[in-house]
Parts: sequence; C-alpha cells; structure tokens
Amino acid sequence: EMKKQKKKKIITYISSKIKLRPELEKRIFEKLIKFSKKFKYNLFFLDRPGQNNRKILKDIFKDDNWNYLQIKSESLKIKFLNQSKLITFAHSTLGYQLLSRGLKCVAFNHNYYNYSNLFKISKNGEFWCSPDKYNLVEKKLLEVIRNRDTKWKKIVKTKVSKIMFYDKNNK
Repeated sequence: EMKKQKKKKIITYISSKIKLRPELEKRIFEKLIKFSKKFKYNLFFLDRPGQNNRKILKDIFKDDNWNYLQIKSESLKIKFLNQSKLITFAHSTLGYQLLSRGLKCVAFNHNYYNYSNLFKISKNGEFWCSPDKYNLVEKKLLEVIRNRDTKWKKIVKTKVSKIMFYDKNNK
C-alpha cells in the first residue's frame, strides 16, 4: 500500500527510446505539451537510464513548456514519479509497474504492448488510449486525473493486476 502523498501538478512522460520510436514519441509528447499548456501542468520528459536525448528533444520540441529529466537513482526516480499527478508512457515496464502500484497512469499504444492479449478489443480503455487524436487524448488524461481514488483502485485491482501484479517486496 502506498503512502498517501500530496500530488504536484506534474505530468511525467516516461520515454520508451526516442531513437527507436521517434514518430510515436513525438506524436504523444506534442499532445502532452498542448494539454499541459491548456491545463497549466508542469510537464516532464523522463529519459531512459543511460540515455541523454536532451539535445534531440529540445530540437524537436522547441517549446519551453516542458522539462527534461534524467534520474539515475531508482529510488529518486520513484520518489519523483510518486509526486506526479499523472504518469504517461507508450512502451514502459516501469509505467506498468507504477500502474500496478496504484499510481494514475495513461498508456498510449497499449494494445501493441499487450503480451497477454487481454485488452486487444479496444483502442481506448480505463487507462489507455490511442495517441492519434488530441481531443481523445485530452479526454482520457482528464478522465484519469479526475477519477476518485476508490474508482481508480478498483480499475487497478480488476484490470491492471492482469497485466502486472504489484508484489510489494518483489517476491
């Protein structure tokens, strides 16, 4: 069980390797920049361990309305992510781990990263949506952010545990 922590007005995007999937990452992050501006969130791009894509990213997203982040320490990374009001990702095991721990997350491209084939049915679900249309992305982000904790816990228990079960001491 996670300690109740005051969430800051932060949205964090966990990178899935910008060099591997530049178009997907670009499509997602552009929408997150627009959303963050509109709803006054601080947006962070959390790079993968051992990667430094600050220059590439600053060239692609000239807008200054976001922050580049690289955290080597696992515990500091988790501490930062725990403070985010929302965590977003496309291909990220860490994202699914955070989701299984009950953090509010939105997965993009979820049906392609779906080893268990549980949710292949829809492009849009309780914690995932396609990154293609801004209005749908905005709707999904707001829906997850505004979910009551009790409702969110139920979603995590019924849906997320089928993908990745939270095991507190990693047994």
